Amino acid sequence: MPTTYLFIRPLYSLGLLLACSALAAASDWPQWRGPNRDGVSSETGLLKAWPAGGPPLVWKTAGLGEGYSSVSIVGDRIFTLGDRNGSSFVVALNVGDGKPVWSAKLGRAGAPGSPEFEGPRATPTVDGDLVYAVGQWGELACLENATGKELWRKDYLKDFGGQLPNWGFAESPLADGDQVVVTPGGAQGAVVALNRKTGAVIWRSKEFTDSPHYASLLLAQIGAVRQYIELTPASVAGIAAADGKLLWRAPRRGQTAVVPTPIYHDGFVYITAGSLRSAITFMAIQTARDGPARTSRPARSSGRKKTNWAKARCFMPTAICIYVRKARAAPSR
Repeated sequence: MPTTYLFIRPLYSLGLLLACSALAAASDWPQWRGPNRDGVSSETGLLKAWPAGGPPLVWKTAGLGEGYSSVSIVGDRIFTLGDRNGSSFVVALNVGDGKPVWSAKLGRAGAPGSPEFEGPRATPTVDGDLVYAVGQWGELACLENATGKELWRKDYLKDFGGQLPNWGFAESPLADGDQVVVTPGGAQGAVVALNRKTGAVIWRSKEFTDSPHYASLLLAQIGAVRQYIELTPASVAGIAAADGKLLWRAPRRGQTAVVPTPIYHDGFVYITAGSLRSAITFMAIQTARDGPARTSRPARSSGRKKTNWAKARCFMPTAICIYVRKARAAPSR
């Protein structure tokens, strides 16, 4: 079965490589890190090795702008973000030939922070007939995926009293049922759930007010509780999907840039983030009858290793593994 490969360059040309003779029908990749935000693809029949000269190039498109956004793919459309002509844009392309289908203005262009990195950082999220996108300055828009028509928008700083991270907002919106969830930060609650069709606020995480960084939320079902796992420079936490209540929180100090999305698998939450000093720490979080409790305790810690940035080509991250036991039924009386 023919297999297609998509590759992206940081300053935005985008190309499609073909492993065989014709385009294959591919599974949707509707958001950052795929359908479940775990980086796992359901595609089968992939080549174990590419041809000596590489797969033939099917098409290539340029002029999408500057930025660091990845792509979302649903049906016959590819969605991404880029800065050009003084603004940031959401762009939809045709999968078959790479030609633009529509382009919609998202907000300001530019590079927050120092050193400067131009362009949007987040990846668009496609949910049914809607696309959610956020720019580096915290401008969130909901668009029709067929036409690019804007349905509603929010400003993280103006509407939520959000806190701009040094290098701008990089989190990709999380769509879940009737709500879309984002992390603007702010004293009234770091995480905000909005009505997917209107943008009206459903809840804010009033008990959880950490300053945001660059990691994206992860949806997980732990025990009996559906929740969003959030990683910040101060901690990792579980937020109830139903009402935004804080379910559990484990202190975890991050430095410089807390970027990677958490991973949940088989009762464990795995997190990692880079810093000038690195350590590996494992923590365990005990669960209550209705889900994880708020208390946590260190289980194991390793020695620290200092990274020499002048010599290192990559940094050693700080890794934390959090064990979350599934809730057990209460004993009968």
